Amino acid sequence: MASEFTRMNRDIWSSDEFLDLSASAQHLYFVLWTHPNLSFCGSVEWHPGKLSTRASDLTPELVIEAGMELARNLFIVVDPETEEVLVRSWIKHDGLCRQPNMAVAMSKDRANLSSRSLRGVVVHEVAKLRVSEPGLSAWKRDQVVNLLGQNAVDPAELLASNPWLKGSVNPSRNPSVKGSFNPSGNPSGNPKPKGPVNPGRTTTTATATQTPTTKEEESSYVSTEGYDASATEPPPRYCPQHVDEPTTSPCHACGEARRAREVWDRNEAHAVKLAQSSEAKRRAKFIQDAIDECELCDERGYFGTTVCEHNPERVETNRRGVARVREALAETAKRKADDEQL
Repeated sequence: MASEFTRMNRDIWSSDEFLDLSASAQHLYFVLWTHPNLSFCGSVEWHPGKLSTRASDLTPELVIEAGMELARNLFIVVDPETEEVLVRSWIKHDGLCRQPNMAVAMSKDRANLSSRSLRGVVVHEVAKLRVSEPGLSAWKRDQVVNLLGQNAVDPAELLASNPWLKGSVNPSRNPSVKGSFNPSGNPSGNPKPKGPVNPGRTTTTATATQTPTTKEEESSYVSTEGYDASATEPPPRYCPQHVDEPTTSPCHACGEARRAREVWDRNEAHAVKLAQSSEAKRRAKFIQDAIDECELCDERGYFGTTVCEHNPERVETNRRGVARVREALAETAKRKADDEQL
């Protein structure tokens, strides 16, 4: 997690590129920008199912559609293979590189990315920032120097060769997504999810025991057995027979599917809380380590009455600024005195 607060430049509303986006793409951009698990290099896990929980009417399909729009316009870069997304300009606009310790944290989080493509895009963006702001002391830190020595990847070139944006790759790895291939031939579009992938969670399955009463029902009936509460994608709220056309009539299989989904939702909510708690502890430790290493601030992280930036050059910069102010005041006083003598 990058921080409790994030900088959002209001000038974004003067960008024609941003104004040309759809409302859903703009919303997803803000969701990613303010995501509680966003790393110091502007990355977060790309899980359309989880991201769709950020609004009541959002679905994984809508997240994928908005994500493709953002990716085509280079607002984000997605690696569907490693399930990671990078907010391309986050490093630039959040101002991390103006604080040497934060630049080091950004370098460490970049190294933790599984996607080599996204790691290369981070190098590309930091290199551009070094050209535009060459005087930053962050460029002298060993970790940042090492980062800039790695392979850079231009996101524009990556975009041209990204098969996901051409519709040949399903970024959610969910065959129910519109426009993707469904090799199982399941007309409901909701095949049994793979599972379990997290042995630490409680596995709950819903097994349908309803017995079809007619030959027609027997030929179309599909059991919900195998829907796993620990799967990465949520199980449907209805049985496969009614997933596209929910029924108001009693359906035992739908009841089992609904209960399986409720268990899955509770497990997901618990997992999110655990992840947020872990990130909060990591961030608190990072902040405390920065305070302990800094020779400028007190034990609370304050330099005088302001929050310390842990930048050794700040004292010298402030000293020069105060000296210039004093010189200007002295010059003004001298001119005033000369005018009175006249």
